[in-house]
Amino acid sequence: MCSVDTGWITDENPAPRKARIAAGGIRTPLDIVDGAARVYDPIVRGEAGAPVAGVFLKDYEAADW
Repeated sequence: MCSVDTGWITDENPAPRKARIAAGGIRTPLDIVDGAARVYDPIVRGEAGAPVAGVFLKDYEAADW
């Protein structure tokens, strides 16, 4: 088991503020597809014979907790 930082994929502001920010054209730098890929990456590594366990992955690399 490992932990994965999905990156900044959601705007967690209250709905009215979130809508106002989005109307101004501001978006999070990553989308949900990128976040899902980061979670899926250690599974693919394990299936390929290079399992990842006991680490925190940030930007697809092991990082300090």
